[in-house]
Amino acid sequence: MQRQGPTVGNAWLIHGDGWRLMVVRKMHLLREKRPGRFGPSALFRPDSVAVIGAGRRRGSVGREILHNIVTGGFPGPVYPVNPHGRSMEGLTCLTSAAELPFGVDLAVIAVPPAEVPSAAAACGQRGVHAIIVITASLGGGSGADLLSICRRYGMRLVGPNCFGVASTPARLNATFAVDNPAPGIAGLVMQSGGIGIALLEHLRRLGIGVTTFASVGDKYDVSSNDMLTWWEQDEQTKLAVLYVESFGNPRGFARTARRVGGKPAHRRRRWQALHLNELRDRSELP
Repeated sequence: MQRQGPTVGNAWLIHGDGWRLMVVRKMHLLREKRPGRFGPSALFRPDSVAVIGAGRRRGSVGREILHNIVTGGFPGPVYPVNPHGRSMEGLTCLTSAAELPFGVDLAVIAVPPAEVPSAAAACGQRGVHAIIVITASLGGGSGADLLSICRRYGMRLVGPNCFGVASTPARLNATFAVDNPAPGIAGLVMQSGGIGIALLEHLRRLGIGVTTFASVGDKYDVSSNDMLTWWEQDEQTKLAVLYVESFGNPRGFARTARRVGGKPAHRRRRWQALHLNELRDRSELP
């Protein structure tokens, strides 16, 4: 059963059993510049990408992510990492993350849980700016180690237990989805990768493409709050869709959503709420 929740500014929170979906539409192009801790360029505008755990076999998660990055037309250097591979997707393999050139923007990690902390540490030592950890089922110790490593080296972290990210302006599809997202105006952030892919397909049927897509999984670091802040400052994103199963910082989310979805003010974009039913009327959204 769905019901309309409280408004935050003029953005509606539509929620049902155990989930919340907020859809807000940006109307004015005036923008307030705000410095923030979230540096999105390494995630959504990277110049170089590594895939650590790119399998030799097609169908494995790491290999499909590598395949999507390469076939999606990413224009920068791509570094597959596999200790047993020589070449994949026409690229020479590195045997470990320690062999990466210094300062790679983004690394995608798809290795067994026990290997995640060491892979992240190797990325930090090589000056990687941000990592996406696809791997699920990290134990409490491994999870704490991962977060500590990212903080030590100043790396931003998406995940763990996530589906990846995509950015159509950067021609980056670092997910293991079957199809590349269509370019457009929407930004999506999801905890559930499956729900995210379903919503991408619904938006595609409505003729709405995306600027950025992020499956944040267990959201150890990057969260829906960070994504809202990034979209507020991004000229290309005019529609924000969030599937949020929990709020790590409810007050922070409310402040951010109120600012982003608030009434018009000097040097501030106005965002107009778009009710979930308006999408349902034009689609098969359940």
